[in-house]
Amino acid sequence: MKFMSEVDIVMGPHGQQFLTSMFMPQCGSLFEFFPREYYVPNWYGSLAALFGKNHFFTYGGAYPHMRSRETKSYNASADAVLRVTEAMVERWHSCCSAL
Repeated sequence: MKFMSEVDIVMGPHGQQFLTSMFMPQCGSLFEFFPREYYVPNWYGSLAALFGKNHFFTYGGAYPHMRSRETKSYNASADAVLRVTEAMVERWHSCCSAL
């Protein structure tokens, strides 16, 4: 909880570590990576929205309706990660300037 209360942007694979996002500062953002065949955008996205945080994600597959907990790896496109990161920083700046 202490870590999350001291960071503005968190990136990581889909997982329970995002539960502590509620302790992030105002204007905080999450960037969630979904592996191929496992796509649940409203899980931590809803939690982020509930606590006033921004939620971004990228999906590593072509079939977002499929869910398989056996997926063990994920390869993110560097271009996609860069685009999302830039959008996160831009939204963070806008939010902070509105405070």
